[in-house]
Amino acid sequence: MEVTLSGTYRNEVYANVKVKALGEPRQGNKGWFINVDGAGYKGVPQGVFRMSIRDPQVVQGLIIQQNYAMDKEPVSNETDEQIVERIAKRFAILAKMAAGAASGAVRSMIVSGGPGVGKSFTVEKELEVASDNGTVRFDAVKGTITPINLYKKLYELSDKNCVLMLDDCDSILFEEQALNLLKSALDTNGKRRISWMSEHASLKDIPESFVFQGAVIFITNLDFQRIVDEGKNKLVPHFEALLTRSLYLDLTLRSKRELVNWIGYVVREEEMLVKQGLTVKQSEEVLVYLKENLDRLRTVSLREALKAANLVRANPKSWRELADVVMLKTR
Repeated sequence: MEVTLSGTYRNEVYANVKVKALGEPRQGNKGWFINVDGAGYKGVPQGVFRMSIRDPQVVQGLIIQQNYAMDKEPVSNETDEQIVERIAKRFAILAKMAAGAASGAVRSMIVSGGPGVGKSFTVEKELEVASDNGTVRFDAVKGTITPINLYKKLYELSDKNCVLMLDDCDSILFEEQALNLLKSALDTNGKRRISWMSEHASLKDIPESFVFQGAVIFITNLDFQRIVDEGKNKLVPHFEALLTRSLYLDLTLRSKRELVNWIGYVVREEEMLVKQGLTVKQSEEVLVYLKENLDRLRTVSLREALKAANLVRANPKSWRELADVVMLKTR
């Protein structure tokens, strides 16, 4: 599968290059490496070669993300209407659980679903309502966060009326220190004590141990349950530990068919593209375009609908030609 890696080959440094991973990281006499195929990719040797890597867990994490973030085929024989109804019910549950976290009733939850489908928006909407009412203080961390900064953020939001939302921070699942902190914070049983016993300059005014009384919402594109059920990866025990500690909501929104139907539902219900300046007819044309080119889209998410809307506004007559070039895969 295609992944973005950093490493070395024959003393040449390669940073954030795309290659095809051939298996998982392995340890040799000179350290960790992974066999990759660079054929057809820019800036790397054209063919199979062995890339030396520093952090095997991070690379392993990238492979997990590629394997489990989205299914290629529909998961059932449901009609399009049944798919939308099922997913809508789960999003309604997500809103209730987010409100529960804001009220202190829900101490930890993991939300799993495809990228760019409204997971974060739904959670933040509920937290912002509670924040405006003065009943909760929350912060949303989006993207990468280091273990030390995770510890600091947990301390900042350690009171009962606080919620930490970790959005698309899957990288911490593949760093042992961060993973252990997350396990402690997500634990639903008893007193949650979190510790950092190593000296660090940035922790000057922060204790080496504290009781965490806030709530954590972890939003991910990974299918935790599938990873655990298949049991094919060394990180399975860690994912299993997280599942046993938290409420887990799978939005069952991963296949391309599920995604494109949900996008259509949200666009129509929220008048999302009309609010961007499109007519109802243009909005429907965008949805038809997405569905017709489903297998060629670089990604399938609400963001693609917004991208297409931008093209429609810029070039109402020839937007499809532009979209073919900038939104579709060439191979």
